[in-house]
Amino acid sequence: MAHVTLILTRTPLDEFILDGNQNKDVDELTEEQRLRLYLPRHAPVTARPSVKRKSGRWGSLLVLAGPKVTAASFAMAGAGATVMLAGRALSLAAEAGGFRSKEYTTLERYRGSFGSLEQSERFVMMPARDEPYPLKVERGNRVVKTMRDGHSGDCIRVLGGETRAQRGILIHEAPNVGWVIGCIAPRPKGNKGVFSNRDGNPSFNAMKEILETMTAFGHGKGSLFVLP
Repeated sequence: MAHVTLILTRTPLDEFILDGNQNKDVDELTEEQRLRLYLPRHAPVTARPSVKRKSGRWGSLLVLAGPKVTAASFAMAGAGATVMLAGRALSLAAEAGGFRSKEYTTLERYRGSFGSLEQSERFVMMPARDEPYPLKVERGNRVVKTMRDGHSGDCIRVLGGETRAQRGILIHEAPNVGWVIGCIAPRPKGNKGVFSNRDGNPSFNAMKEILETMTAFGHGKGSLFVLP
């Protein structure tokens, strides 16, 4: 029986901030430079952060349609089937058979508005674990519909979270990081641009492809591995 498996990796860390109408890479900043992102100009580095920023991180998402995957790891060298994800060999424990696969880039929120890495009830990332999270296609989600007039609200709900915030995490389109707090937004592999908030933007098209795959091969259901 066909199954749809999504596998997410967030390594290596690739952090950015939304700066006007572009995503500005901030991986190479010194600690002082990073602190100053959240301070008014000429404020001492010891001042309390008061400039809000939208921080995000890039990841890679592999979508597999085929045999059911029971384990996925970069560390299981030579075990089971092998696929490529983010330029690395990923080993799968899976039932016999071949896969149809496609890789996407993902966008997630990273730091809080003032640079903190502490997560809160609203700002949360789905934690890595060995066991996959169940997925289900959700049509007409009322929150996703607020993205723009006429949006379908179609998305994928991640099930099995341990906290209220984790149980609210969705996979959905996002033209930029301002549209996600704890959710996961796919886009074409390697595309790290800021998009227009309209039907047909690259994130919209990536999400449409994933929804079609889950509907055709998984009857609207699937599973998500979040790798450490």
